[in-house]
Amino acid sequence: MKIIKWIHRLNSRRIASLLTVNLMIKKPLFILRVLQRIVYEKSTGKCRFWSVLFATHYKCVLNCAHCYEKSFFRTNKSSLTTDEKIKILKNCLKEGILTFDFIGGESFLDKEFPKLIKSCSPHKSHIAVSTNGFLLDEEKIKAYQRLGVDKLNISLDSWFRVEHDKNRGVEGAYEKAMATIDICQKCNMNLSINFVVYNGTTKTESFRRIVDFAVKRKIKLTFLAAVPLGRCENKKEIIISEEDKDNMQQWHEKYPFLSRNCVQKCPICPAFSKLFAISAYGDVMPCDFIHISFGNLKNESLHLILKRVNEFDKIKGKGIGCIPAEDIDFINRYLPHICAADPYPITVQALLEKKGSDVNDN
Repeated sequence: MKIIKWIHRLNSRRIASLLTVNLMIKKPLFILRVLQRIVYEKSTGKCRFWSVLFATHYKCVLNCAHCYEKSFFRTNKSSLTTDEKIKILKNCLKEGILTFDFIGGESFLDKEFPKLIKSCSPHKSHIAVSTNGFLLDEEKIKAYQRLGVDKLNISLDSWFRVEHDKNRGVEGAYEKAMATIDICQKCNMNLSINFVVYNGTTKTESFRRIVDFAVKRKIKLTFLAAVPLGRCENKKEIIISEEDKDNMQQWHEKYPFLSRNCVQKCPICPAFSKLFAISAYGDVMPCDFIHISFGNLKNESLHLILKRVNEFDKIKGKGIGCIPAEDIDFINRYLPHICAADPYPITVQALLEKKGSDVNDN
């Protein structure tokens, strides 16, 4: 516990939020790598990437109303093979990545998923998986714990079963999500509930019930600001209000384990400063909500692509929270081009070359 408090004092709250006593016992090499990174950044003043958001594929058993992943089906690329994914994940380790967040589709649909986990050297890395919980049971959760998965991020759209199932497009999705939460706590699997917040959501009964549930169970609750992307394309009315932001901040101050997807009290977006995303086709993007490709790993090395990200200063280091969810200038100027891209995602070169737009303005 002293190490966790020390990391907090060094302003590394995001990493400290991942740490548990069990993790420190189970993965001492990961803790050592974290401490080495903190010392390096504090002594040199240089920042390195900590995390990668890796899309295993875009297959899913549900059909969510807010899904953006089906946009990636508009592609002229082939999906990464298992061997290519393993090579990429190993290269991420060489670039110093400490935490791997597997996003979807639903990663547990991939029969080769255990191979991907093993390629991350789980004995010295933190591994999280975002899931709707539909395919999981106690036996599977324990099996993935043994493989080295440290945390499950479980999506919950509403406290009310009918609302959640309607939003997820499949009856029974709510019961499966809640059952997975129960099993995780029973098996001592670290977990977080991911809850999308739309304009006005923080004033609803569903929001209050989910907050009360998380507080009572002492479960991490991550508020994800809604992004007008994918099936919510051009729906600017979903953008969270200042009142929503204040309400989420107040809950975080009262219960620190209730927090925004951007670090509380640290408005600088971590996209392309602390983390980046990789699509199931090999595109390297700022995050899983900013669908701009800076290069494809089928054609270029990860090291070369990451060196290129400094060319696009309209993202890196912006101090406005979640860029695609809250930065009105970015939403008005860039999201229409991103959403309309075909093939998808748009490349940074194509975005900057758009005629009749002002995307080149500083």
